Formats: sequence, structure tokens, C-alpha cells
Amino acid sequence: VNSPLKQEGDEVVVLAQVLAHRANLGYENYFDLHLLKFNGVEVRSLRHLQGLVDKRTGPFMIFEFAPEDGGRLVVLDSDTNDVVTKEVCSEHSIGAPGRLRDY
Repeated sequence: VNSPLKQEGDEVVVLAQVLAHRANLGYENYFDLHLLKFNGVEVRSLRHLQGLVDKRTGPFMIFEFAPEDGGRLVVLDSDTNDVVTKEVCSEHSIGAPGRLRDY
């Protein structure tokens, strides 16, 4: 987080909070973690992460966090992500999954 960004448009992406669900059991106490990579690809911005998640092809979604934050990995089942996201939104009174706006 303390190093300069590599190119224009880059952003620091932070996991602020995990909303509890049986699919992410064990991760519910993770918060304020600097995300470095998703499935081995360096994350450049929140919009970039959204694109990586939307275009994933493997069986797992692997989120890699900064060593300063304990170098934690979060591994989620890619196949159930869409269903779990809808359930989390419903359980936590969220109208719909978040989407980024185009500016």
C-alpha cells in the first residue's frame, strides 16, 4: 500500500468486510486486507477485479492478500459463486449484488 501505483487508473483494492455465509466459513473475521492478486493475476483496480471475477474459468476463486496483512489466501468455489452471492444479499438485506458504474 505504501509503494506508488504502477500505471494511471490503478487503485488499491481492500477487502473491507466479509458477510458471513456457510460458503465462506472461516473467513468471516477477515477485514481491512489489501488484495494483491486474483487467481494469480495482479489486481489493478476494483473494475479490473470485477472483470477477472466475471471471466473466471477455473473451479476456484483465489484471492491473495498482502504479506503485511499476513499473506492470507481466500479460496472460494467458483461454481457456486453466483448462487451464494444471491443468498448473501438476501440474508443481509442487500437489494442486489454491487456493480460498478461507468463514468
